[in-house]
Amino acid sequence: MSTASDEKERQAIAEFLSERTEERFCALFDAFYGRLCRYFSARDVDSYIAEELAENVMFQVYRHVSQLRDGMSFHGWLFQIARNEYLQYRRKSATALPTVSFEPLAGRLAETLDSGIRQQEEGPFREWMTHMDETEREILILRFMEDLDYHEISDVLGIPVGTIKWKVFNAKTKLAAVVRRKTAKSR
Repeated sequence: MSTASDEKERQAIAEFLSERTEERFCALFDAFYGRLCRYFSARDVDSYIAEELAENVMFQVYRHVSQLRDGMSFHGWLFQIARNEYLQYRRKSATALPTVSFEPLAGRLAETLDSGIRQQEEGPFREWMTHMDETEREILILRFMEDLDYHEISDVLGIPVGTIKWKVFNAKTKLAAVVRRKTAKSR
């Protein structure tokens, strides 16, 4: 028995494979993004990371779709990419450099309406931004204050998604060193 979701996936695959346009890819992305997020979440990956991994998988699909020999094997090919992305994530997290997490700060900022409290909470974020160049500041503000995803930031700044991801990682790594130095001084 076929569900509406199955039909939506089949249609999105067929249309994208026959005409590889941005519009067709968006339909494919919509059809599989939630499913990929669930795939990663079922493996005890934080929802924020699961979303990033799902985006990475779809980016790989877009870049490498010409390697797909048979449209009938799309699901297997997609989840092979997802599995590889998951394994790569696990390897990287085992050897990851320490970085700073903005998510808790961004969440508090989004929920806070009182400007006095807002300025107080923005203090660390504003101080951290002084250690960034202008492009890094812009990307971090769009990502963690405005809650834009990597593709949206890419559209706003006209910078490739991969560069955005690298700059976010690099900035977080840079800030981890700053935070460690400040923590060591305060002890």
